[in-house]
Amino acid sequence: DLRALARFALFAHDDLTVAEILRGPFCDVGEASLFDLAGATPTRPGLWATLKTRAGERVEWDHALSLLETARAMADRDAFGFFSGLLNRIDTQGLTGRVRMLNRLGAEAAEAIDETLNLVLAGEGRGAVDLETALARMETAEVEVKRELEGPRGQVRVMTVHGAKGLEAPVVILPDTTG
Repeated sequence: DLRALARFALFAHDDLTVAEILRGPFCDVGEASLFDLAGATPTRPGLWATLKTRAGERVEWDHALSLLETARAMADRDAFGFFSGLLNRIDTQGLTGRVRMLNRLGAEAAEAIDETLNLVLAGEGRGAVDLETALARMETAEVEVKRELEGPRGQVRVMTVHGAKGLEAPVVILPDTTG
């Protein structure tokens, strides 16, 4: 979602990226609402242009327009300033981008968000200060976030055998996958 916002800030006329952001945790535009916005006309001017024109018709579109305009305005900042600014931006509902992501994706997303910011900071240390260079490095980097599993939290965990190696749990379900 953060990479999509960076792609949009740099290349606003990519309809797939705009749709990805609209459906993502930063905007939470429903599927039906997105289809209403996009319309069925093949000659439409593009999703970004349509959003700018029709944002006043629905609250969620207006919220999305505000976020996307902010992202475009922040595109000339350093990469860390861009991402941290969007994560700390308080929207009309009083929520930050970080809180929106955690509400939608769960508390585990915090580690991925932090790792993304660490990656951007490390890139800045190697000269990738501008957003375009940082985005290019992020999209080609092979980063794997390993989580330390703490005590029981009343949740069901779905894991690979490799990922669960060495862990203990009171209940373990092993499906028969050989049949």
